[in-house]
Amino acid sequence: MQIADKGGDLSGLSMPTVLALSLQVEYRLIFNYPRVIDQIVGVHGMAGESDESVKTLKRLGLDSVQHAHWTAGLIRDLGRDPELDFEVFDTQTDIAAWLLECREREKFALSLYERAKSVAEQRQTRMKSWSLKGRLSALLSARAAVSKSGIEALDRLVAAEREHVQLMDKVISELKI
Repeated sequence: MQIADKGGDLSGLSMPTVLALSLQVEYRLIFNYPRVIDQIVGVHGMAGESDESVKTLKRLGLDSVQHAHWTAGLIRDLGRDPELDFEVFDTQTDIAAWLLECREREKFALSLYERAKSVAEQRQTRMKSWSLKGRLSALLSARAAVSKSGIEALDRLVAAEREHVQLMDKVISELKI
């Protein structure tokens, strides 16, 4: 997947679509972190098991599983079923290229979550001014506003993705990629 191809205008996309895209962009790789770490430590000898870069990659993998869970919950709250497929890491994959692509995916996921949060906040503000009939219609058509707790989850995801971009930069630097 070329992340650059996904960098277009997100303004016309619905909230569930933006969240579903974030699942596909970033979380397709989450189960590959242990395999990548094995390659970095065991095969390529780029780092030791106790090196900071390896600890950071383990954390990124665990965090990403949690974020996928939160995102799937938000999609369900909006009346859709989350879909997720996975990319399998081939041991012949270039570790440097994989890490660089992960960083780009983190950046794109950040932009998606920022967009989703903005849309959720705007919709919540607008719904306050709607009539009861308008609110019920929105709820029934799955165009409902994300709940306050949903906006808080998006806020946590935005903050976490910002940190993940920084952490991925740090790993790439430490591994001299």
